Amino acid sequence: MPHVIDTPSLSEFEIASSVLTGFDIVDIQATGMSNEYLDYVTDHAPAANAVAVVIANLWAHYGGNLDEIEPAVEAKVWSDPSFSAAARALTVLWYTGAWYPDADSAGGTLLSAASYQQGLMWPAVGTKPLGARPGGYASWALPPASPTVARGAR
Repeated sequence: MPHVIDTPSLSEFEIASSVLTGFDIVDIQATGMSNEYLDYVTDHAPAANAVAVVIANLWAHYGGNLDEIEPAVEAKVWSDPSFSAAARALTVLWYTGAWYPDADSAGGTLLSAASYQQGLMWPAVGTKPLGARPGGYASWALPPASPTVARGAR
């Protein structure tokens, strides 16, 4: 009998998303995209659900200690071909708002206008979403804000 992967809870999904992206859980929640992304991967990418469940289990096992979780995720997720593509696609979803099912995809599926605007790529590079949120009066004359540095970024 094949192993059935449960759908992660919203909390488990946010934990996994935080670990994969390097952004804190509060940053993940602040995007407002958790429910939309969880619904999408539940319907279209069961392997991404499996990744989220594995990472949430590691989180519980290590009591949220990222120094122990990150090497375990490297060993159990990124190094495992059955999980690595889904983990990459889930990470890219959080950064861009688009689902790319595999590395060879020429184009992804943008989930919504909100997913584009809430993509983690914008705070990661210290700017606002192009064409979506103007910088304000004379913002072009000011130097860009410092980017948000994701946990683990070098």
